Amino acid sequence: MDGSKYRSKGYAMANAGRKLPYAFLLLLALAAGVLSVVVLQKVREQRIFAGRLQERDRQLVSLRILLQVWSLIQPVLRIPALAISWI
Repeated sequence: MDGSKYRSKGYAMANAGRKLPYAFLLLLALAAGVLSVVVLQKVREQRIFAGRLQERDRQLVSLRILLQVWSLIQPVLRIPALAISWI
């Protein structure tokens, strides 16, 4: 430098080249943060959805068991009604 208080054009151009990688790294870090939040949200949604499916499966199995029990009990319930009507 020549000792003046103003910097030359070459210095400003060299500094601009140095700021670009920092901005790129900052943008890259921001994108990685957003991507991780999106992935965690999707995993959480899938976990909740899987839990709801398991609960629905349990309800369907219990309903099937109730229907089987009812189909076994129903003929037994009809027999006494017929026997009483014959008396």
